[in-house]
Amino acid sequence: MKNFFIGLTILSALMTSICFCSTSGLYAIDTEIYYRISNESTYLYKTQDTNQETGTKLFLLPKTYFVKQLDAPIDNVVFVEFDGIYGYVDTINLTRVYETPTTPYPQSTSLDIITVANAVIYAEPDTNSTYLGVIPYNTSNVKMYGNCIGTEALSGSGTLWYYCTYESAGQGKITGYIYNSVAKNVVYSPENTEVVSTEPIQNVNGDIIAPELQSMDSVLLIIGISIPAIILLYLLFRPERGRRKAKRTISHTPRRSITYNEQQKGNDEFDF
Repeated sequence: MKNFFIGLTILSALMTSICFCSTSGLYAIDTEIYYRISNESTYLYKTQDTNQETGTKLFLLPKTYFVKQLDAPIDNVVFVEFDGIYGYVDTINLTRVYETPTTPYPQSTSLDIITVANAVIYAEPDTNSTYLGVIPYNTSNVKMYGNCIGTEALSGSGTLWYYCTYESAGQGKITGYIYNSVAKNVVYSPENTEVVSTEPIQNVNGDIIAPELQSMDSVLLIIGISIPAIILLYLLFRPERGRRKAKRTISHTPRRSITYNEQQKGNDEFDF
């Protein structure tokens, strides 16, 4: 019973320590890294070549919204996700934030298809690129991620293309470009005014602690608390060893008295 109460006390102390780490912000579960798009001419690129002249652009990213880092930056280029679309961005156009935004991506960016023609979806902003499918005419609220400059598909209609996603039972989910002449009622989401911290968290000594480092410190702290507690609990409640070996008993057989005749007989056997 005494060991039971000692074990209960150790478990209570362990749980209290874990709860303290969680509520004090030391145990950071969320380690996702986000960047705010801080430049109006920020493009999402297909490859690590983010040069405006030579890089392959996917579409223009909306300023004030966010991208999520998927890999560490290399040469100021970071691999990111924007609303389910993956690509590369030059970090010069981004601002690191130190908390997860509530609304990282636009919620109402869309367009409608005109009533007189289907919209062909292409793999590139060029009518000579791969044909992917069509969006039927008069379709409304087509999800649009952003726009991009491509070739002029119709004389006098310019070079603007929209990067969209459309899903149907017959074609499945298709993501690609449609030309501006078949789109109408294009809606862009308003500026994202969400306030997020652009300064890393500091500890009591004023040292900077990034979220990803907070998580590692927290894991080490929990391990440091748990291991000694588990060892102590094992020592308190370890099973008894096997039955103790029975003490050896030594039996003493009483010595039999040797008669005179037996002694004499023994002596005769050694006569030469």
